[in-house]
Amino acid sequence: MTNKDGRVNSPRRPGRIPGWRRALLAGAALLIAGGCSDEIPTSEDGNLIPIDAQTVQVFLDWEEFGRDFRTFGGFSTPAALSTLHIAREYRGDLDAAALLRFAGLPGSVLVRPPGSPTTQADTAYVPVGGTMVVRMDTTRFRPEVPIELTASRIISRWDERTAGWAMAVDTFGDALAWPVPGAGESVPFSTVTWDPEVADSVVFEVDSVTANAWRRGDVEERGARISVNTPGARLEATTAIFRADVRSQVNPDTLIPLAANPLNQTTIYAPEVGVSPDEFRIGGAPARRATLRLALPSRIEEGNPVCAAVACPLELRPERIVYAGLVMTTAPTTPAGLAPVDTLRMDVRPALAPDRLPKSPLGPSVQPSIRRIPATAFLGDAGVTVEVPMTRYFRDLLGGVEPEPGEGTGVGESSAVPSTLTFLSPSEPVSLGFGSFVGPGSAGEPFLRLILTLSDGVSLP
Repeated sequence: MTNKDGRVNSPRRPGRIPGWRRALLAGAALLIAGGCSDEIPTSEDGNLIPIDAQTVQVFLDWEEFGRDFRTFGGFSTPAALSTLHIAREYRGDLDAAALLRFAGLPGSVLVRPPGSPTTQADTAYVPVGGTMVVRMDTTRFRPEVPIELTASRIISRWDERTAGWAMAVDTFGDALAWPVPGAGESVPFSTVTWDPEVADSVVFEVDSVTANAWRRGDVEERGARISVNTPGARLEATTAIFRADVRSQVNPDTLIPLAANPLNQTTIYAPEVGVSPDEFRIGGAPARRATLRLALPSRIEEGNPVCAAVACPLELRPERIVYAGLVMTTAPTTPAGLAPVDTLRMDVRPALAPDRLPKSPLGPSVQPSIRRIPATAFLGDAGVTVEVPMTRYFRDLLGGVEPEPGEGTGVGESSAVPSTLTFLSPSEPVSLGFGSFVGPGSAGEPFLRLILTLSDGVSLP
């Protein structure tokens, strides 16, 4: 539901908190009073000390508290993902391929010559073929129909840390584009149809030409590309192994099985999406982060809806804050193929050296716990309200008090409370998908929700 300010599903309710909550608070005070059996020494009638308190809810728009919104990308690399991603036109717009580089086969094998009681090293053995076995993870992506996949031998130089859909190498001082985007000039050596109901692994036949290239070639020539040919499919692979059958030159009648594990691996994908100056983007591979600076007002001025319930200007003091939370609104992740497929975990940490962003060290989380947001919140029209509680941090920020290290306020041992917050994934990277939130200047922009308890103090009878 959209309110008159254009916010979606906003919890905004200006003015006093509901009457039933005030009654509940008053009832709790009476219960406490009923549990006291001792008389108050300074009062003959034994009544409790009267406390006149009022609890109100205050909302601050972005322009009242937010400054310096920025976004950053490039944290880590797809090579650090625990799985390999393979896709074709997933959700209509994501293509992905897995790249692997295998370790070399042994330089020699021990073979017993015919009629000899001892073995000898054979350095001239010849691979005659083999298989590449790729184990699939079907916990998140389990196709309902058989899927066709192709394995190819990569013939271009590539760097697993910086390779992408367009670039094979993209390091400082060295840039090399793929001859065809997506490592597409690779030489296919096997196409198979995989049925997840039959096996959890895909077995590609490796011909003798490819096996010999991986045996005799240098490290740059031992690469493989795995792609999927079925439109709409998305898969994840966990492990791969090259199993070679080699023929001995010492004893030609002997076939010897050898194996090599991946030396490097990564995922390349398209479209390659970076950051947006208009959105909070969190997660992905490489990972994205967003930062903002809090410039909290010292008091609430006339014009705020809460002034209909309490006298304004109203001072914002740490002891008055019962609760503080930043309210954000999810936006559809574009392209949809890069939207999260699992729960998005979001952390919020202070930047201890804002002038060094994006490389500033970060303090501990300002939240009581990591915020978990369902993947569906970033699909379709999105517009899901997400509230990030950080009450203790706001109290410290208003009071300028240095909290004790390890209290979870995000200050650590700093003598000043950092006012710049960083929004990020607790682990980088986790998956290809990233979450998007509406940024400042648009309907659904972030706002603060504060619950304040106001009191004129304690009076004695």
